[in-house]
Amino acid sequence: MSRSESVFFLLGANHASAPMALRELLYIGEEPLAALLPQIKERYNFHELVALSTCNRFELLGIAPPTQNLNALLYAAFFELHHHHGDMRSKVSDEEVQKSLYLHTEADAVRHLYRVASSLDSLVIGETQITGQFKDAIALATRIGTIGPTLRRLGQDALATAKKVRTQTAIGKKTVSISHAALELASKIFGDLSDHSFLLIGAGEMSRVAAKYITNYKPKNIFIANRTIDRARSLVNELNIGEAFGLEELPGLLTSADIVISSTAAPGIILDAATVKRAQAARRGRPQILLDIAMPRDIDPACGKLDDVYLFDIDDLQQVAAANYEERRKAAEEAEQLIQRGVDQFKSWQRTWTVKPALAAFRNYLDELAGRELSKTLAKEHFRDLAPKQRESLDALVTAIVSKIAADAARHVTHPSAGFDAEQLAESLTALFFAEAELRKDPA
Repeated sequence: MSRSESVFFLLGANHASAPMALRELLYIGEEPLAALLPQIKERYNFHELVALSTCNRFELLGIAPPTQNLNALLYAAFFELHHHHGDMRSKVSDEEVQKSLYLHTEADAVRHLYRVASSLDSLVIGETQITGQFKDAIALATRIGTIGPTLRRLGQDALATAKKVRTQTAIGKKTVSISHAALELASKIFGDLSDHSFLLIGAGEMSRVAAKYITNYKPKNIFIANRTIDRARSLVNELNIGEAFGLEELPGLLTSADIVISSTAAPGIILDAATVKRAQAARRGRPQILLDIAMPRDIDPACGKLDDVYLFDIDDLQQVAAANYEERRKAAEEAEQLIQRGVDQFKSWQRTWTVKPALAAFRNYLDELAGRELSKTLAKEHFRDLAPKQRESLDALVTAIVSKIAADAARHVTHPSAGFDAEQLAESLTALFFAEAELRKDPA
């Protein structure tokens, strides 16, 4: 794809296009992104650049410079970012990764981003965590200086549309999340969860959300284990229920926990099959559910092969998510209409933003022209005896005419008739008036 002007793009993969194993390789944490994004922005001359990295997606969005081959530029930037971050290339080829990527530009990219922010593109339709993750992505880009006026405005508008979706459709009537879907899955296996003990591994936001859902089931026990025990204690105090532990106590806790939910930010496996197998021997055949909602995964996939152990990761929540979507299909259709209106409004603002310099220059040209001609007219002998009120009236008349011409031009440029383009009309204004003005300034 060749472009003669800057273009808004979105390139990435999500739960629908890429399996968990690949999404793990694509995931990049906040601090590595903070170091790498400015480098990629400068190297590829992006005007703006933001990355959204979650357990269900990695998306790179930005404004690319004019180029003869947009696709090649974007894929090169995407893969360089990930090659600098880790050893993805040693595990899967770029060609294989590219098969799982999607690329949207302009209005399609805006629409996709609005759907993401509004949780219509989530594994669990209506989940609320994506809003916070989206805000974090914008905040990070602001902190490291890779965002500019267009993506900043786009982020604000996407979040405003997401708020309308939650308040004006049924999507917001029932709070859901990946944690909620995980507990729904556990209840289908165990039935009444109040007779069971829970172990939460990690004390971050996802664990906090999961813990609040768990308390609704009035469980027998809640154990919270975290690398820093103070954070686990803080969550226990917030819930007013449970006990806090360090990660070193996991082997003992596993023997008592019937349902384990793990969502740490660890870079690799923290719960291996051998540890779970020893715990199962002590449990004497009592079944145990392991719910891994971390990215990268916390729990060794081999645990799923152990007797009486039921292991589920994020991809296994697809079945719960599908049922959730059926319940919310009508609300999602209403949300799509809100999103389309939001996309149209943003594109209208974008047109105004891109042609604003030309329109401002045109207004200045008219003001200078009218002022110059009015001064020449009033300087003539038969106008010298005009009263101040008469001069003010003439000045007001000329100003009103200038304002009318400028307003009409702005309206036709920003809302062009069929077959016309806003940017082209703005360029025409420049060519018709400012080139002539420059010639008058420099007769040579």
